[in-house]
Amino acid sequence: MVGGRMARSMAAMVVAGLVYGGVLAGADHAQGQDDLARLRNEVSRLHKEGKYADAISAAEQYIASARRKHGKDHSEFATATGWLAVIYQAWGRYGEAEPLYRQSLAIREKVLGPEHPDVGQSLNDLAGLYQEQGRYAEAESLHRRSVSILENALGPEHPNVGQSLNGLAFLYVAQRRYAAAEPLFRRSLAIREKALGPEHLDVAQSLNDLAELLAERDDAEAEPLYKRSLAIREKMLGPEHPDVGQSLNNLAALFVRQDRHAEAEPLLKRSLAIFEKPLGPEHPRVATALNNLAVLYSDQGRNPKPSDSTSALWRSARSPWGPRIPMWRRLSITWAGSLLPGVLGPKLRTTYGAARISLSAALGVASRRVAQKTHSDGKHIGSLGTT
Repeated sequence: MVGGRMARSMAAMVVAGLVYGGVLAGADHAQGQDDLARLRNEVSRLHKEGKYADAISAAEQYIASARRKHGKDHSEFATATGWLAVIYQAWGRYGEAEPLYRQSLAIREKVLGPEHPDVGQSLNDLAGLYQEQGRYAEAESLHRRSVSILENALGPEHPNVGQSLNGLAFLYVAQRRYAAAEPLFRRSLAIREKALGPEHLDVAQSLNDLAELLAERDDAEAEPLYKRSLAIREKMLGPEHPDVGQSLNNLAALFVRQDRHAEAEPLLKRSLAIFEKPLGPEHPRVATALNNLAVLYSDQGRNPKPSDSTSALWRSARSPWGPRIPMWRRLSITWAGSLLPGVLGPKLRTTYGAARISLSAALGVASRRVAQKTHSDGKHIGSLGTT
């Protein structure tokens, strides 16, 4: 979705900006379809702005209002439930997102029929969640069904088809099936540019994701695509949105791969600051940004000062993400081996090859399609994909 993300995969929903403030004060007593539309739009706006805590509160009120107005077996209730799932996913709360996605899908299949485009949208959303969790076989089945439903219902040039193709392509990237992914990315981009215009957020998503693929093979086309995606997001979302942080992170990761460290460092620091503000210091996107900064410092032979995010990385290492993984494994080997020698004890002083796992991979989480970029020397740059 959109992230963000990634533009979000709730593209079939109405998205409109409302003035933030006292809009929700009387939402518990909302009456009529206009109030539901107002709540829906408010949830969308808060999500778009990366204000996830506020968006969850708004989504819960939207769900309550939809239930009072229509009951649980209604497409509006399915939409409200789906929005709450989207926000939980964006915040990394996958366990809470999955049952909501499933509930939304089940309602739509029952009320609208199994071939309705809204069912295709729900399938795409659930597939995106599975993809983030590394459940690739489940994700691929849902993505393929989503593409088929949307093409049959809306036609092959509809932007929702482009969105679904993009999701399937990114799944192939995660599986390193690059030859299968590239034509899907390019078709998705062409559909979105034609249908939505060159500066739409969904176009920015497709640009970012195609760049992600091209960066894997060191294709020079990747850099201008990343930069164009970043420019669109900054213009449409503002400079502090998490999706802007994602674009900054990905461009910086490309620069690190190319040993352009002076250009990469300010982008990584800005990305980290953007992520920490709305997402908190223990979110997987923050973990990936910290790991990338650690790789950069290691490449430069630097031992960072506390002001260079040392304390933030330590907090990330102690985060609850992936609680089954011992704490010492939650640090990237770059940081453990080069930047904090002796601090965490002998378990960290392992061979380099034995721990060629990036921070985000060790945590067992991915921030909506995390793709691992590997240097020739084995160090990893986590590049945040979009969903």
